[in-house]
Amino acid sequence: MAYTVTRLPATPTGSKTIGVDFRLYQGSVSNIYYTGNVPGALTVDLQGYLKLVTDELLELAGLRGDQTPNIYLGDNLD
Repeated sequence: MAYTVTRLPATPTGSKTIGVDFRLYQGSVSNIYYTGNVPGALTVDLQGYLKLVTDELLELAGLRGDQTPNIYLGDNLD
């Protein structure tokens, strides 16, 4: 599936290195760490989907976590 993203101004709020340098976007639902070639707008867009998934799990299965896990996005690092 092709996924097209329009660039939005998303400013990283920190960074993390675990063998690869990640930028941090602290969203309203989850923290998302992403590498340099991943569009920052994708991190903003994912927050809405993570909220939908969290709400669906609560409604369908009565499952609720204290926190949505951190998400790590990396570009193709051949």
